[in-house]
Amino acid sequence: MRRLLMPAPTQRERAALHLHALVVAASLGGCGEAAPEAADGSGSTSSTVSEATGDTPTSGDSSSDSSSSGSSDGDTTGGLTDCESIQAALQDVADAHVEAGVVGLVLAARTPQCPPIAVASGVAELASEAPLTVDHRLRIGSVTKTVTAALLLRLQEDGLVDLDAPISDYVDTPVPKADEISVRQLLNHTSGIANYLNSPNFFDIADGVRVWEPAELVQLGVDLGPVFDPGQGWEYSNTNYIIAGLIAEAVTGQTFGQAVRATILDPAGLDETYFDGEETVEGELAHGYIPGEDLTFSHHPSAAWAAGAMVMTVGDLAKWTDALLRGSLLSDASKEEMLDVVATDNPETPYYGLGVEMPSLDVGAVVGHGGLFPGYTAAMGLRVDSDDVVVAISNTFGYFYQWDAVKYGLLALDEARSS
Repeated sequence: MRRLLMPAPTQRERAALHLHALVVAASLGGCGEAAPEAADGSGSTSSTVSEATGDTPTSGDSSSDSSSSGSSDGDTTGGLTDCESIQAALQDVADAHVEAGVVGLVLAARTPQCPPIAVASGVAELASEAPLTVDHRLRIGSVTKTVTAALLLRLQEDGLVDLDAPISDYVDTPVPKADEISVRQLLNHTSGIANYLNSPNFFDIADGVRVWEPAELVQLGVDLGPVFDPGQGWEYSNTNYIIAGLIAEAVTGQTFGQAVRATILDPAGLDETYFDGEETVEGELAHGYIPGEDLTFSHHPSAAWAAGAMVMTVGDLAKWTDALLRGSLLSDASKEEMLDVVATDNPETPYYGLGVEMPSLDVGAVVGHGGLFPGYTAAMGLRVDSDDVVVAISNTFGYFYQWDAVKYGLLALDEARSS
């Protein structure tokens, strides 16, 4: 449990945090539009970087179970050699994780210098030993929160939601002090509503076929009692995002999946992304594991719903990171709100905005989000000072700290450029 009971920030502390967010927002705002996509709209092809530029392709360690893809879009002013070096360096990172015991890992990067790059290592299923590829679908867990937060921000732009209005204006819930908790406090985890995953009742009745109603998940959190008064602390709570999903349904008259598809996924060109549990996942879903156990179907996706039920390819996750933080999907004002961070008590991710966190990786300022779902681990990040996007998804739950692959991916980019 991550918890911070703290007094309300002083005016000086608020100013310092807001200035920090504005610096990040200004840096991101100067990035312009997301990189143009491939002509077929998929954002990636089956070709390597070298094939995309018409030269002889190269790859990472040919002894590993791996695949890679690039695209003919983007600026290649960094030169073929640089892009091939980056691809090889990312392959080394993926292979190293598999050698350390991860069942499989996919890693993708989008940089100003190269077409999109994606690599894979390991297997998609232990029983068949089928290799994991960049085309496999994987669960991204709480990275879904970036999508949910973006949806609420878009709904605010459309005049359907006011993030500073109380949640009681939109939905009827059993949450104590619902007339004092704002939508914004849901999205930045300062509501004080307990995390339903901390309820023993959740794990007592959760199984692979149980379909959860969002209201049931909210009730589990409410039954634990408030963690603190609204706005008087910080605690990561999946319950917040279940309520945010209910608000989206209430104001749009659509199911959450329909609202996400129409407002976020289709405009962003995310053709290999699915809201699992409501949409059918097309393509092959990689199996997810903890050592010795297949967890692929251990929990129905409704157990995470708007807090963590999304499925993506690694290429779509990189494209989403780009579209969210560098593209025009959100207005500049909305991106500034998203990056207006609050302090957490977690030294690994010391700042949290609206559906995004700022991890401490020692590779420069990074904005993104990490995620876990039984059998899977994911993270997405954009490094502010270089405009580098690196994302990673593993089909191994909790085996490696969720930000490690992003961190070492960014370091690999630096090393490849300097070599």
